[in-house]
Amino acid sequence: MTDDQHINDDRLLAYIDGELTQSEQLAFERELESNPELSAKLQMLRSIEAGLSIIAEESEPIAIVQAHTSPRFSGKWIGYAAALLIAATLFIVMDPLGNHETFNAEARYNTITRSFEPQVVCDTPEKFASYTKDGYGKAIHANFDTPIQLVGWRSLLPNYNPEKSSKERMTRILMAETQEGTRVIAFFVPRGFPKPMLDEETNLHMHIKSIKGVRVYEVSPLNEPTLLDLLY
Repeated sequence: MTDDQHINDDRLLAYIDGELTQSEQLAFERELESNPELSAKLQMLRSIEAGLSIIAEESEPIAIVQAHTSPRFSGKWIGYAAALLIAATLFIVMDPLGNHETFNAEARYNTITRSFEPQVVCDTPEKFASYTKDGYGKAIHANFDTPIQLVGWRSLLPNYNPEKSSKERMTRILMAETQEGTRVIAFFVPRGFPKPMLDEETNLHMHIKSIKGVRVYEVSPLNEPTLLDLLY
């Protein structure tokens, strides 16, 4: 690894952890726009974090043995490398069929609906369209003239900051609530990202709709789609 690569790696981790000053963050984001390789590294680390946040809710802790490494390959990179190894191992253990491109939608639904705190609230059709256009390149619209309450959005990323990451390509979760108080969530999954899956023995139902190139997976105890019918 060259000195320049090492510096960029440190800056990437500092950016993800929110440790850069405002001026450093702005300069780094400008560099990301002009450096596809650096941007790809950022997306890789974001994906690792997203996978780990899912695994943390679905799995028991695993102890690992600390490896002896050179000073250059140390610190947070060891943590991320070990985390990636654990993630890969857990996916193989949990999915004997070898499908490593899915996650447990029931576990995610139970966690989210138990204590949902929206990171972004779109309380008008204009805000909803603007938010989805930033995140997916095309505006997805929602019908607000219904008794269904659109509670808000969350990301799968544990340290998601909507002000910094509103235009990053990622899976986002929309939460809604029916008049009867039933909570419904929808996963907005860009192409190439892990998809939610339900086991056969579950009380939940999944309904799928493709909207402007984005696959939307609605998960709830209801037999018929509720949230999908509001989106176009």
